[in-house]
Amino acid sequence: MVLILLSLVAGVLFWIAYPILFSPPMDPADTPWPGELTLIERAEWGEEEISHPEKIDPMVSVSRITIHHDGMPPLPMKTESQIKSRIVSIRKSHSKKYADIGYHFIIDPLGRVWEGRPIDFQGAHVQGQNENNVGILFLGNTYEDKPTEAALDGMFRFIRYLRLRFEIDEDQIKTHRELAQTGCPGKFLQEEIVKARKAGKLKVAPPPIFAFDSDEYIKRLQKFAEKVIEAFEELMPEKSGVKSAP
Repeated sequence: MVLILLSLVAGVLFWIAYPILFSPPMDPADTPWPGELTLIERAEWGEEEISHPEKIDPMVSVSRITIHHDGMPPLPMKTESQIKSRIVSIRKSHSKKYADIGYHFIIDPLGRVWEGRPIDFQGAHVQGQNENNVGILFLGNTYEDKPTEAALDGMFRFIRYLRLRFEIDEDQIKTHRELAQTGCPGKFLQEEIVKARKAGKLKVAPPPIFAFDSDEYIKRLQKFAEKVIEAFEELMPEKSGVKSAP
């Protein structure tokens, strides 16, 4: 009886440890998209094709992020059509000199993320420092307009996602003016980014170490527990009311 019980306990412990011991390590590429964020893909607002593919270079890897504002005269951006029009105008302007829009992602005043230049390609947003560098454009002129809370929250959430997705160190998140002689990303946005760093809004929790489905794991444990209980019941004397022989 004791050996049987010990075997059952050993089986339970092994069942609990198995997914942890034998599951593959978590791949950062599998980092889930934040459910609170809306992504508007490039095909939804512009042409999928790169304007001048002969001018573009591949993005070999990603190790840093640079934040910008558009610095254009303030215009209403309360509707999707107004926001789309502004992004399209930026792309047209950039395409006169560069391969396409220079930024990989755009944050609108509602906190949504718009896909710009595909991240498979090197951007054109910090002269001489575009290698491995994701360009994020914050729509608006933040010399004149203060950023909306929705936009700031969306940008910080997105930056945290990128940090996990590409294993980017926090000290590699810069604003344009921290890399070059420029006023970009504007007074108000620069102030908000400095405050965000101090408040820990760019920090990320450690990613999961192992890639297994915890919900499915719990279901398996419950089923296994039921089997163990059944086994114990079979080992216990039957409650038949018949006394055993002396």
